Amino acid sequence: MPEPVRRGVFLWGVGFLGVAVLMLAACAEPEGWTVETGVTPAAEVQNPDAVAWLRAGGQLDSVATTLGDGFALDAPLRVEADTCSGEPNAYYEPAYTEVGGAAAPARIRLCVELVDWLRAFWAADVEDGLLTPAEGERAIDGSLRFILLHEASHALIDVFNLPVVGREEDAADHFATLLIDDGTPNGADDALSGAEAFYEEPPDPDSAAYWDEHGLGAQRFYNVACLVYGRNPGAHADLVREDYLPQERADLCADEYARTAAGWRRLLAPHLRQSLF
Repeated sequence: MPEPVRRGVFLWGVGFLGVAVLMLAACAEPEGWTVETGVTPAAEVQNPDAVAWLRAGGQLDSVATTLGDGFALDAPLRVEADTCSGEPNAYYEPAYTEVGGAAAPARIRLCVELVDWLRAFWAADVEDGLLTPAEGERAIDGSLRFILLHEASHALIDVFNLPVVGREEDAADHFATLLIDDGTPNGADDALSGAEAFYEEPPDPDSAAYWDEHGLGAQRFYNVACLVYGRNPGAHADLVREDYLPQERADLCADEYARTAAGWRRLLAPHLRQSLF
């Protein structure tokens, strides 16, 4: 079958989505496709522990509900856990036609290997005493939801044929941050957990993949931190005080958040089924 174009979250080897939608237009609620979830047989067999963890946490259903209830999708979409040949990643795969004419719907594909990676990543902080076990579980859940919403932005850009000015991976990080950071402490923490999961120290200039469609991990982290801070600087002064965000960048973040949120509102307004927060 033809290989679909895939857009992933991470760049492996060099390191590792509400949008502030406020009001619906005064019109009848549009119809739209519901979003389905599932687990492939291969994932069930190869990693039953990760599959059981996902089912218990309900992350796939949560993202599917957000998309299905929030947007009038004009094509089916599936959020699915799968195996990825050992690669801890996540992808958006557009709809395509298989050999023989069968249609494969668009899907957000979560690699069960990524579930294992995130659990191990945050377990290290628990073991080092940086997080309590409850905080560690929250960080795993938050970072996974961030990643799924990042891929959801690629899906919305595709199915709604939205224009993207600049790098699509940056737009996906912005969408994920705006949607997940709902003004609550947990929402902000979830966004920051997602950013921290792909943070990396500045790489060796000779080995950094400047050609990649993703920004460097540290750049992505600071972009997310800036949007979280910009949404409510008073509530997140600790990001500056504790050197997670330099003051020079923080001074720009309220305007950056306002512009980013306004842009996504305008793009998504024709496709909304309900206000997201």
